[in-house]
Formats: sequence, C-alpha cells, structure tokens
Amino acid sequence: PDVIIILDASGSMTNPTSEVANAVLAGFVMARSAGNLGAKVGLVVYSDQQRSLVVEPVWDVRRVEEGLVTYYGGGTVFPVREFRHLAGLETHRPKHFCLISDTEISNIEEAAELLGRALIHHPGNSGSVFLIDQDRNRKADLIRSVGYEVFPVSGGEDLVRVVAGKAEELYAP
Repeated sequence: PDVIIILDASGSMTNPTSEVANAVLAGFVMARSAGNLGAKVGLVVYSDQQRSLVVEPVWDVRRVEEGLVTYYGGGTVFPVREFRHLAGLETHRPKHFCLISDTEISNIEEAAELLGRALIHHPGNSGSVFLIDQDRNRKADLIRSVGYEVFPVSGGEDLVRVVAGKAEELYAP
C-alpha cells in the first residue's frame, strides 16, 4: 500500500533542529520502506490549526523527507482538512495511515472519526498509531475503536524499532 504519514510537530514533540528527534527518524524509516518498494508516500506535519505542511503522495521520497524535519511547536490539533484531502486522493490505491504522536490531540474525537472513515475508502486500507511515552489511555482506545493498531512506545529508540517492524510487515519483499 501507499503510506500517509501524519507526524505531530507540536511543542510536546522533540525539535529536530536542536536534537535527535526519534519521531522524525521513525517517519524516515516508514517513508523509505514504502518508497523503496515502489509505494507512494504522502505526509502531513502538524501542530495547531494554523500550522501544517502537506506533501501529496509522491514516488520521490526525498520530498517527504524534506518535510519530515518541519517543526512548529505550539498546541496539538489534528489536521482535519489536510488529512481529509490526502485520504480522499487516489482512492483506488490502498493506503496505510501512520500517525506518530504523543496523542495530546485536542480534537481527538474528530480525529478518530476521520481516521476511521479513511479506512473505508479502499478494502486494502489500514492504519497504525505510534504513541510516544503513552500507554493505554482514553484517546488511544478511541483510535483503536475505529480500526487502527495502536503501538505504545516508551521512548525514542523503541519508537524507531517498532515503526521499523511495522514497515517490514507492510513492505517486506
């Protein structure tokens, strides 16, 4: 499947311009894994309602990699309009939606509804959420209830390892 990476770049996430940001590294792992096997890769980097970056699904993974290092700080509002746009593109192609966040998302109910709706565009669609420094909580349970696999990870190295495992499951030849 193609992959759409939804990367939290809010103030609770590590700034990749000042230190190693494992969420960004995990995004690179997922993007490269998909791109190396000929899947398209799309990206939304977001923080609050005014700040987001969108890369529509492309074969050229370098465009996505450039976007992955974007950092905004600020609050965490799921990018409703941007996600809806990406999920609605090329619905004849299966997609895997990959959310990397600490799930401090203020509009989690709306986000979960949209994430769930995106799965029905194609029977091959799937989704995973990688929760940084979070265990089971109400927000994670809400996303799980709409059909996403939820992976709580305790730290950065764990995040990269778990994302790499999911990428291998999706894209291993």
